[in-house]
Amino acid sequence: MCITWQIKVIHNPISPIFRYAPRGSVNECPIILHVGTASHKNLDKVITAVSDLEMELFILGPLSSSQQLLLDRSGIRYQSFSGLPYEEVYELYRKVDIISFPSDYEGFGMP
Repeated sequence: MCITWQIKVIHNPISPIFRYAPRGSVNECPIILHVGTASHKNLDKVITAVSDLEMELFILGPLSSSQQLLLDRSGIRYQSFSGLPYEEVYELYRKVDIISFPSDYEGFGMP
C-alpha cells in the first residue's frame, strides 16, 4: 500500500509593499531602527549599548514610561513611531542604516 501525501505551501504573510530597494548612500549620522518595544525585544539593552555612540535611534512601537525615562536620561537622539500604516513602516526601513532586532524569542513575528 502506497501512502499519498498532500503538501500545501503556506507563504510568509508579509505585505507586498515590503520589497527590496537598493540604497545609494548612508546617512552622515547613522540611523538605527529598533523594531519592537515589548520586554523581549531588548530596547533597554540597546539604549545602554548605543548611549555613547554618535547616531540616532528610531524606535518602532509604543514606549513604556520606564523606556521613555531611560531614553531621556541617556541623552540619545531618538524618534518614536507607533501605529503606522505599512507604507510608512516601509519608508522607515528605507531611511535607516542599521536594523536592530535583538529579540530574546519570537513566535510568528516578521521583522
